[in-house]
Amino acid sequence: KRITTSQGDDKSNDNDDNDDDENFFGIGTSSALQPLTFGPLPELQEEVDVLGYPTGGDSLSVTTGVVSRIEMQEYTQANTRLLAMQVDAAINPGNSGGPVVNEDYQVIGVAFQGLDEAQNIGYVVPVTVVQHVLHDIQRHGRYTGFCSLGVSLVWLENRSFRKSLGMMKEENRGNGGNLLSSSTTPQNQ
Repeated sequence: KRITTSQGDDKSNDNDDNDDDENFFGIGTSSALQPLTFGPLPELQEEVDVLGYPTGGDSLSVTTGVVSRIEMQEYTQANTRLLAMQVDAAINPGNSGGPVVNEDYQVIGVAFQGLDEAQNIGYVVPVTVVQHVLHDIQRHGRYTGFCSLGVSLVWLENRSFRKSLGMMKEENRGNGGNLLSSSTTPQNQ
């Protein structure tokens, strides 16, 4: 796989007119930059590339990894839990906010945070969340958020915790965990 960037065809970019963005980006030429398109939510173990400039500089950095998890995660900056993808490609300051693409160079997410306590664990805002935000802004002129049921939940995956609550073994069917509603909030605003 190879990713290239273009700054024009056979024209020199050393022109004296630095305000000529159309010339710089090759607009109107055969080598014009093309926008990336959105792709589908990837499968587990699908290979992805994280694009960006993690240490500054003039050349694009590409780190490759695979999708390790797709699950609800805490978004540190937003103080909320939303769908997120965990990848083993390095995500560092600088390429955070950059596109994450599949083998067809379709955007499948946006790099947004790394895990300081571990190596090569990064988190990606999946394409479904990105599209929701963009559609929300298009529809309302601003971001209004995600709907909420108004119920706070506690995951009961720990056997000792379930036992302390008097939960019986037959109540624990399925994936080995249960939920406990810890509070409710009225949503009529």
